Amino acid sequence: MIINAETLKNLKQINVSADKEKTISRVKQLWAKTPVSTKKQVLSTVKTGDATIYRVFRTGTITPRIVLALASSLNANPFYLTGDADEDTGYTPDMPELFLEAKGIGERRGGKRLKGYAIQADAEKAASAAPGSGEAFAGLGEDEYVLQLRALFHRAAFSANAKARLRAIADVLFQD
Repeated sequence: MIINAETLKNLKQINVSADKEKTISRVKQLWAKTPVSTKKQVLSTVKTGDATIYRVFRTGTITPRIVLALASSLNANPFYLTGDADEDTGYTPDMPELFLEAKGIGERRGGKRLKGYAIQADAEKAASAAPGSGEAFAGLGEDEYVLQLRALFHRAAFSANAKARLRAIADVLFQD
Protein backbone atom coordinates (compact mmCIF):
# COMPACT_ATOMS: atom_id res chain seq x y z
CA MET A 1 0.00 0.00 0.00
CA ILE A 2 1.33 3.39 -0.93
CA ILE A 3 1.05 5.89 1.88
CA ASN A 4 -0.06 9.24 0.50
CA ALA A 5 -2.14 12.13 1.74
CA GLU A 6 -5.35 10.72 0.22
CA THR A 7 -4.94 7.31 1.86
CA LEU A 8 -4.13 8.87 5.22
CA LYS A 9 -7.05 11.28 5.00
CA ASN A 10 -9.52 8.42 4.73
CA LEU A 11 -8.38 6.52 7.81
CA LYS A 12 -10.58 6.48 10.86
CA GLN A 13 -9.25 8.84 13.52
CA ILE A 14 -9.01 6.73 16.66
CA ASN A 15 -6.29 6.22 19.23
CA VAL A 16 -4.15 3.18 18.36
CA SER A 17 -1.54 3.50 21.10
CA ALA A 18 -1.08 0.31 23.10
CA ASP A 19 1.11 2.01 25.72
CA LYS A 20 0.89 5.79 26.12
CA GLU A 21 4.26 6.15 27.86
CA LYS A 22 6.08 4.17 25.18
CA THR A 23 4.32 6.12 22.45
CA ILE A 24 5.32 9.43 24.03
CA SER A 25 8.97 8.53 24.48
CA ARG A 26 9.39 6.81 21.10
CA VAL A 27 7.72 9.53 19.06
CA LYS A 28 9.67 12.23 20.95
CA GLN A 29 12.94 10.38 20.36
CA LEU A 30 12.27 9.90 16.65
CA TRP A 31 10.99 13.43 16.15
CA ALA A 32 14.00 14.99 17.95
CA LYS A 33 16.54 13.39 15.61
CA THR A 34 14.53 14.08 12.43
CA PRO A 35 15.76 16.84 10.08
CA VAL A 36 13.48 19.86 9.71
CA SER A 37 12.85 19.15 6.01
CA THR A 38 11.60 15.64 6.83
CA LYS A 39 9.41 17.01 9.64
CA LYS A 40 7.80 19.39 7.17
CA GLN A 41 7.26 16.51 4.75
CA VAL A 42 5.50 14.44 7.43
CA LEU A 43 3.30 17.34 8.49
CA SER A 44 2.34 18.17 4.92
CA THR A 45 1.54 14.51 4.21
CA VAL A 46 -0.96 14.38 7.06
CA LYS A 47 -2.05 17.97 6.40
CA THR A 48 -1.58 19.09 9.98
CA GLY A 49 0.64 21.34 12.06
CA ASP A 50 3.19 20.92 14.83
CA ALA A 51 0.39 20.99 17.41
CA THR A 52 -0.72 17.49 16.40
CA ILE A 53 2.73 16.00 17.01
CA TYR A 54 3.07 17.87 20.30
CA ARG A 55 -0.33 16.53 21.37
CA VAL A 56 1.15 13.03 20.94
CA PHE A 57 4.05 14.14 23.16
CA ARG A 58 1.63 15.35 25.87
CA THR A 59 -1.12 12.72 25.81
CA GLY A 60 0.37 9.57 24.28
CA THR A 61 -2.62 9.19 22.00
CA ILE A 62 -1.81 8.67 18.35
CA THR A 63 -3.98 8.11 15.29
CA PRO A 64 -3.31 5.69 12.42
CA ARG A 65 -2.75 8.71 10.18
CA ILE A 66 0.12 10.02 12.33
CA VAL A 67 1.60 6.56 13.01
CA LEU A 68 1.77 5.61 9.33
CA ALA A 69 3.06 9.01 8.22
CA LEU A 70 5.82 8.91 10.83
CA ALA A 71 6.65 5.27 10.16
CA SER A 72 6.90 5.62 6.39
CA SER A 73 8.82 8.91 6.42
CA LEU A 74 11.18 8.05 9.29
CA ASN A 75 11.71 4.33 8.54
CA ALA A 76 10.14 3.19 11.81
CA ASN A 77 8.01 0.19 12.66
CA PRO A 78 4.46 1.43 13.39
CA PHE A 79 4.05 -1.31 16.02
CA TYR A 80 7.11 0.07 17.80
CA LEU A 81 5.68 3.59 17.80
CA THR A 82 2.41 2.46 19.39
CA GLY A 83 4.12 0.31 22.02
CA ASP A 84 2.98 -3.03 20.58
CA ALA A 85 6.55 -4.14 19.79
CA ASP A 86 9.72 -3.51 21.77
CA GLU A 87 12.15 -3.38 18.85
CA ASP A 88 12.14 -0.99 15.93
CA THR A 89 12.67 -3.30 12.97
CA GLY A 90 12.21 -0.50 10.45
CA TYR A 91 9.55 0.09 7.86
CA THR A 92 8.58 -2.19 4.98
CA PRO A 93 6.03 -1.53 2.22
CA ASP A 94 3.60 -4.11 3.62
CA MET A 95 3.53 -2.50 7.08
CA PRO A 96 0.49 -0.25 6.54
CA GLU A 97 -1.78 -3.17 5.65
CA LEU A 98 -0.44 -5.32 8.48
CA PHE A 99 -0.75 -2.48 10.97
CA LEU A 100 -4.28 -1.54 9.96
CA GLU A 101 -5.39 -5.18 10.01
CA ALA A 102 -3.81 -5.81 13.42
CA LYS A 103 -5.49 -2.71 14.85
CA GLY A 104 -8.84 -3.56 13.25
CA ILE A 105 -8.90 -0.49 11.04
CA GLY A 106 -9.90 -1.79 7.65
CA GLU A 107 -12.68 0.51 6.62
CA ARG A 108 -12.49 3.90 5.03
CA ARG A 109 -15.01 6.58 5.69
CA GLY A 110 -17.97 5.73 3.51
CA GLY A 111 -17.50 1.97 3.98
CA LYS A 112 -14.99 1.22 1.19
CA ARG A 113 -12.32 -1.32 2.05
CA LEU A 114 -8.69 -0.28 2.00
CA LYS A 115 -6.68 -1.62 -0.94
CA GLY A 116 -5.02 -4.88 0.04
CA TYR A 117 -6.99 -5.27 3.24
CA ALA A 118 -9.51 -7.57 1.58
CA ILE A 119 -6.78 -10.00 0.49
CA GLN A 120 -5.27 -10.03 3.99
CA ALA A 121 -8.66 -10.59 5.62
CA ASP A 122 -9.45 -13.44 3.21
CA ALA A 123 -6.08 -15.07 3.92
CA GLU A 124 -6.70 -14.78 7.66
CA LYS A 125 -10.14 -16.38 7.34
CA ALA A 126 -8.68 -19.22 5.29
CA ALA A 127 -5.89 -19.75 7.82
CA SER A 128 -8.31 -20.01 10.71
CA ALA A 129 -10.97 -21.99 8.85
CA ALA A 130 -9.47 -25.42 9.32
CA PRO A 131 -6.05 -25.37 10.95
CA GLY A 132 -3.80 -28.14 9.68
CA SER A 133 -5.88 -28.98 6.64
CA GLY A 134 -4.82 -28.22 3.11
CA GLU A 135 -8.41 -27.33 2.26
CA ALA A 136 -8.11 -24.02 4.11
CA PHE A 137 -5.52 -22.82 1.61
CA ALA A 138 -6.92 -24.50 -1.51
CA GLY A 139 -8.12 -21.28 -3.14
CA LEU A 140 -5.11 -19.12 -2.30
CA GLY A 141 -2.49 -18.12 -4.85
CA GLU A 142 1.20 -17.49 -4.33
CA ASP A 143 0.68 -13.82 -3.45
CA GLU A 144 -1.82 -14.68 -0.75
CA TYR A 145 0.56 -17.29 0.73
CA VAL A 146 3.38 -14.74 0.84
CA LEU A 147 1.08 -12.10 2.35
CA GLN A 148 -0.10 -14.56 4.99
CA LEU A 149 3.48 -15.50 5.88
CA ARG A 150 4.51 -11.83 6.11
CA ALA A 151 1.56 -11.06 8.36
CA LEU A 152 2.49 -13.96 10.62
CA PHE A 153 6.12 -12.82 10.71
CA HIS A 154 5.12 -9.33 11.83
CA ARG A 155 2.61 -10.62 14.40
CA ALA A 156 5.37 -12.85 15.82
CA ALA A 157 7.14 -9.69 16.98
CA PHE A 158 4.51 -9.25 19.70
CA SER A 159 2.59 -12.52 19.99
CA ALA A 160 3.83 -15.78 21.51
CA ASN A 161 1.14 -17.73 19.64
CA ALA A 162 2.28 -16.26 16.32
CA LYS A 163 5.91 -17.10 17.18
CA ALA A 164 4.95 -20.71 17.80
CA ARG A 165 3.07 -20.90 14.49
CA LEU A 166 6.04 -19.35 12.67
CA ARG A 167 8.46 -21.88 14.25
CA ALA A 168 6.20 -24.73 13.15
CA ILE A 169 6.21 -23.43 9.60
CA ALA A 170 10.00 -22.99 9.68
CA ASP A 171 10.38 -26.59 10.92
CA VAL A 172 8.39 -27.85 7.95
CA LEU A 173 10.14 -25.65 5.41
CA PHE A 174 13.69 -26.17 6.61
CA GLN A 175 13.73 -29.80 7.66
CA ASP A 176 16.50 -32.00 6.23
